Amino acid sequence: MSLGKPMISSRLPKAFSQPKHLNQKKIQEHHQDISAANEFKNVKKLLSPLKQSSSKNSALNRAINKLSFFPSGLNSTPSSIQLDMLLQNNIKLNEMLTISILKCSYRSGVVKKSLHAPTLHLYANKEVPVSTFSTRQKLLDTIKAWQNIQKPARYLVEVNSSFWNSPEGCVTIVMEYMAGDSLSRLCENIGAVPERILKSVTRRVLAGLSYHQKKIGPHGGIDMNHIMFTRFGKAKLGLGLTSRLNLKDDNNSKKPATVSDDIYDFGVALLAASLGSAEWVQEFLGQSGDCCVYHSALKNPEVPFIPRFSFKFSEFLCLSTKFSEASRGNIADLVMHEWLKAEECVGADVVIQDLLCLSVSSAGKDNLFNAEKQVAMVLESLQVILTGVSFKHDGEVVKELAQEFGVSAEYLEDKLKVLQKSE
Repeated sequence: MSLGKPMISSRLPKAFSQPKHLNQKKIQEHHQDISAANEFKNVKKLLSPLKQSSSKNSALNRAINKLSFFPSGLNSTPSSIQLDMLLQNNIKLNEMLTISILKCSYRSGVVKKSLHAPTLHLYANKEVPVSTFSTRQKLLDTIKAWQNIQKPARYLVEVNSSFWNSPEGCVTIVMEYMAGDSLSRLCENIGAVPERILKSVTRRVLAGLSYHQKKIGPHGGIDMNHIMFTRFGKAKLGLGLTSRLNLKDDNNSKKPATVSDDIYDFGVALLAASLGSAEWVQEFLGQSGDCCVYHSALKNPEVPFIPRFSFKFSEFLCLSTKFSEASRGNIADLVMHEWLKAEECVGADVVIQDLLCLSVSSAGKDNLFNAEKQVAMVLESLQVILTGVSFKHDGEVVKELAQEFGVSAEYLEDKLKVLQKSE
């Protein structure tokens, strides 16, 4: 957990517009390729500046009306694109307080752990870098479809809201904060995940994936990084945007994912988690001469733990990682597999909550002094954001927030009461 001073996300979205020095003459000079020039114009249309808040006069609204797949409704404030096809809540970016950076990469963007000041709810804000009209349209379609099924599917990480072109050149997606982090993080910190825990994870992920495939189609982005955990160890399937949208390579020739690819990807992720690292299985992917990734790994005496797997688990891994799509199992085959039906398991008899405490517990990483110091800095920032604003906090939310900071709920409750009196 970062102990630096929290950053207040006070920036309102900046419209993506053509720089002043790039006049029409320079556009013609630097964009000889007609297709590239048309692409730039499309992006400019989609992201025209919001000079007026009126929905009738908004440049952005006029551009959207020209595109049949966009509805006409806009939010009364220019802080987000309020589209009828997207589920939006009442969150505003200038009410969000950045607690720490969860992930950061050039390819996939930045994921921030953020606190919504008025409600004290934690969210994961993912800033997705997009630069072309086609990528934005893919992202829009993906979020729309995901939000339509996230509630009934139950085992999908929820997308709460989205802010388009905030910061400039990015789309910020406000998602459910998964305090238990990912299956990848769990492996990094504790090593091989016991079979009993993987069975519980598999049941939930397959349920979510099955619903996704029925309602939308292939997921296309399953790996250990996108199998997430709540604070209580409940597994959920994440969006997997980096793999699904190919954010940094719009012109790639990669074939679209299939439902069979989802099965294979999940089987590989499951095998990697059971070994403690994805590095163990990388050299066996795509090998010929064996029926599956599992049996390719089984032949290597240097790969740990495989001989300890139960027979039914070994069968499950073989069925899901078959090199041949024709012989690979489908969702129904896996859901009804004997390994998931049986209660007995081989290996350590532990529960996921115990492992998550070792993996992501703030109490194990920060001493009480540092935790209280961070709380003080957060409260100082909250006072700035909530100046002149009355707010109430829910007791359960305070308890969860206290766990996140590594302090007692009573301590945080007392500090919040002082903050309320000062308003």
